[in-house]
Amino acid sequence: MVANEVSKPWTRICCNPNHSAFVYFAPAYDQNNVILTMERPGCKCDGCFDVMCLFDSPKPCTGGGCYTCHDMCVEEVTLHDGMVTGEPGVELQNARPLAVIRQPMQCCQMPMDGCTPTLDVFPAQGETPYAQITGPTLFGGCSELCCESHFRYTSDGREAGQVTHLTPKSPGEVFKAICTDSDNYGIEFAPGASEVDKANMIAGSVLLDYMFFENVRPAPVSYTHLRAHETLRYLVCRLLLEK
Repeated sequence: MVANEVSKPWTRICCNPNHSAFVYFAPAYDQNNVILTMERPGCKCDGCFDVMCLFDSPKPCTGGGCYTCHDMCVEEVTLHDGMVTGEPGVELQNARPLAVIRQPMQCCQMPMDGCTPTLDVFPAQGETPYAQITGPTLFGGCSELCCESHFRYTSDGREAGQVTHLTPKSPGEVFKAICTDSDNYGIEFAPGASEVDKANMIAGSVLLDYMFFENVRPAPVSYTHLRAHETLRYLVCRLLLEK
């Protein structure tokens, strides 16, 4: 499977990694057949000195990590069935939402657990989350080169899988990790995980990358390759995210 990001050039260059974007998921053998769209409302602008972006953006102040106190700063993506076009967070065509992955306001609501990265998963039409992605308290920085970061996905109280930010496995991967925005992810689907849970984990890995593992510098293009293989216990997916 291949995922392609579509975003406006100035928005991507000036607001990266907190920019508005669509991410289209399609089979590697038929990339025109989009089976899933991830809509990410964020910051948008028409230039790096465009002060109106604070008023025109659907989410002008994302990028606060685990700490958020206002809806305008909350990271959020919506998963849609098939291909959706338009402008993220503003106007959509052919929208068929499946689920919403949203960052809770951990520093303003109980329990105030702002040290643990958390994402709640909601149905397309609903106010109660049915799944959650939770990560480790300590991760990132230079530790990315030697320590894996595990993000557990639980659905209806049971563990349905795990997203893992992987460490580099060769000198070439170490050099790429230091000098570029390339990241490797592994996704494990537990037996019994639903199709929607699997889609949520794939999209969640991309959102986690935007939130916690991207460097703030211009990124002219991004693409994702997803590889999967079956084991006795899990369906294991491997993502390569490159900027």
